Amino acid sequence: MGVAGDPKNKSLDLTGMGVAANNIIYGRPAGASAAALGDGTNLTNLTGGLIEIKFEPDGSVLDASDNPEDHGLFLYHAIYPSETAFALSVLGATGRVKVWNFSAGVNEYVE
Repeated sequence: MGVAGDPKNKSLDLTGMGVAANNIIYGRPAGASAAALGDGTNLTNLTGGLIEIKFEPDGSVLDASDNPEDHGLFLYHAIYPSETAFALSVLGATGRVKVWNFSAGVNEYVE
């Protein structure tokens, strides 16, 4: 089980290449549908400004009670919300990660 500060933990920094940290927003842009993604995942709440997703050796993602735990991470750029909105879904039973892009035309996230 990973713990804070463990050198095996990996963090992902989404800033750089001209993108300032305050321009990356977690959540959905205003007016976007709050419906679950096509695979049933929905927005995972932040805890202390973070989301911890721990992949098991078999690829699955489990909660503290060893039950599969799905996650949905939604992000967008503050200046261009509808054009940049996307989501990542992580299915706990398999560890499958999928990228979904927001389509303003249908007001939903699509594969």
